[in-house]
Amino acid sequence: MKNLKIYILLAGVLFTTFSCDKDDLDSQSIFNTDTPTKNEFDQWIRKNLTNPYNITIDYLYNDHETDLDANVIPTTIPQSIGLAKLVKHVWMDPYTEVGGADFLKYNCFRQFVFVGSGEYDGQGTMKLGQAEGGVKVTLFRVNELNFDRLYINNEDYYRQHSTLPLDLNYWYFHTMHHEFCHILTQKKEYTPEFRLVSAGTYKGPGWVNVSDTTAAKDGFVTGYATGEYNEDFAETYAVYVTSSDKIWNQILEKATKYLVDDNGMPVYVLDKKGNPVVKSKEYQRDTNGLLVPETDANGNIVYATDKKGNPIYFKNSKGEKIPMYNEQTKGGIYYDVKDDSIEAYFVYSNTLYPITASATSFTPTVETINGDTIYTKDGKTIQKYYRVPLFKYNYEYVQKVDETSKKKILTKLNYIRAYFMDKWNIDIDKLREKIQERTTMESLNSLDLKSLKD
Repeated sequence: MKNLKIYILLAGVLFTTFSCDKDDLDSQSIFNTDTPTKNEFDQWIRKNLTNPYNITIDYLYNDHETDLDANVIPTTIPQSIGLAKLVKHVWMDPYTEVGGADFLKYNCFRQFVFVGSGEYDGQGTMKLGQAEGGVKVTLFRVNELNFDRLYINNEDYYRQHSTLPLDLNYWYFHTMHHEFCHILTQKKEYTPEFRLVSAGTYKGPGWVNVSDTTAAKDGFVTGYATGEYNEDFAETYAVYVTSSDKIWNQILEKATKYLVDDNGMPVYVLDKKGNPVVKSKEYQRDTNGLLVPETDANGNIVYATDKKGNPIYFKNSKGEKIPMYNEQTKGGIYYDVKDDSIEAYFVYSNTLYPITASATSFTPTVETINGDTIYTKDGKTIQKYYRVPLFKYNYEYVQKVDETSKKKILTKLNYIRAYFMDKWNIDIDKLREKIQERTTMESLNSLDLKSLKD
């Protein structure tokens, strides 16, 4: 006990000694509390994005906003300005037009992060974009954008995506619509019936091995959509609203399976007589691009007749049959289509003329049988006139199809369409129309993407 008292006393003395030491503290904080200076771009962001929508853009490199294990480079301010104006014009404004001024303000993610280079995941796949918690979306490859050569793919959905110029839909707008869709479905759930459309066919992590072409044949719009139903919902939505009619129909066509027999030959739809149903036909043409007449077994031209079996003749503008002359037929008669009507031509002095052209010196061609001239009762020859031949066609027949996968895509789209209307009062077809209007080259080229002028 005695020793304990001594220790306590010494401790008290030491405490008193140290607490009475009067060292002056530095009044300057080690933390920089000054408000950063806002440049013109920051002011533009505040005016056009932060104030109306509560959205900001991080365009200066911040290692806390990117994957520390990834080797990426920052974007430049000019590139960030151009992309920011594109994002507002193509992505934000259509939602505001269709959903009202507060729709994005209360529902959108709050932060865009622009990264100059691409970033790859652990499987070697380049990321299109990245979303975190419904709050932040990161967009990559910003420095590769060429604002003098803007490009949105409205022609070929299966084009190589890595090809420059970058497809703005694929690399940017699709990603934003996809991630925004996730935010909305987290706030308000969609019908569980959607999950049943492709139940049992989702690939999980194996989606990385599914091409977009293969995905369509299984009832999905992209390979990524085959991962699981939430991604399927967001992908179907994003692809639909960003796709032109041509692109969307191309996906549906790819989802249509054309049936073949055991020998790989097409299986056609048959009419009541057992003949293949004709889908379309076009004239066969020779190497000179001229029509090819039908011929019989002996190589003689087969001519057209009316319902009564009477010959059909070429006629001039007055409705008169066109007479034939020997000089016209020496080089052969040729046929073509002009303004949806068949025209006949002859060659004279190495020049092609219509059969209506003739000369007073030309000798009329007369009717013959087996090379013998035919005469009338009064001994006159019979003038020969130009007859209309039958022509050979190339036929395309209606092939039997399996539209199961196509119907799956359209069924899922209908669920998505109903969800946005019922839960958010958003007509996605009107939204798509607004997006298409803003992604025409005329609309894009009207933007000043190199300055902050509105």
